Amino acid sequence: MGLSPFVLALSLSVLASAIALDSEESYAPSASDQLYDDVVVGDYPGAVARTRYFENENKGEIVEEVVTRLLRDAKRNIVEYAYQLWKENLKETVEQRFPVQFRPILDGNYVKFINKRDGLALKLAYAVDDVGDRLAYGDVQDKTSERISWTVIPEWENNRVHFKMLYTQRNQYLKLAIAKDSIGDHEAYGANEDDTYRHQWYFHPVKYEHDVLFYIFNREFGQALKLGRDADSDGDRVLWGHNGNVLGSPELFGWFIAPF
Repeated sequence: MGLSPFVLALSLSVLASAIALDSEESYAPSASDQLYDDVVVGDYPGAVARTRYFENENKGEIVEEVVTRLLRDAKRNIVEYAYQLWKENLKETVEQRFPVQFRPILDGNYVKFINKRDGLALKLAYAVDDVGDRLAYGDVQDKTSERISWTVIPEWENNRVHFKMLYTQRNQYLKLAIAKDSIGDHEAYGANEDDTYRHQWYFHPVKYEHDVLFYIFNREFGQALKLGRDADSDGDRVLWGHNGNVLGSPELFGWFIAPF
């Protein structure tokens, strides 16, 4: 005996509801998706709270998964996320769940900047110009002396973290010049003052092969640091801001940030 039209309609309705419910559940965001989205949209209080919950529940692997995704997708916000965790007493999470390359930009210790393309470490010249500034170079030989020693000073503003890069030997701050050359690049100097956006930088991490590199962008001009192609008599190269897109080319514009 076949089902009555009423029973058949009711059965189909129940089946459709079950399928719809199953579909909604299958598209519900996972715990890692929620944390990932918090970081991407800049909801750092939410990301910190969610991370603290995961750590308290011994689910730190979720944080590691999200960090891996953020790096894979080259999301700049991962630096703000790490900074907020560090500041909100979740330092151990950064140390355990993030690549080790994040620690030097947060722990306040001395660092060195070495560009990927040429393997040269960042320094300032001995000589000063008429306003006391020093040209910035990549050093062809030095990887260990105080001449390549820097500290990074974070400043939080408008939901972003920017950094001042302080050259420890001369107590000068890295900046880009106001003037630009014929192709729109701005030359880099060390300066005694530190009061403009030209003296502020943001670090955009990217996974490259087995390393984590950083694009270093100037806040004022949005130009990423690079070394010139012309070497001087010592083999050193002048530091510039690049007038153009650098994303997708870490092998040319990426920097190692390493403990000194």
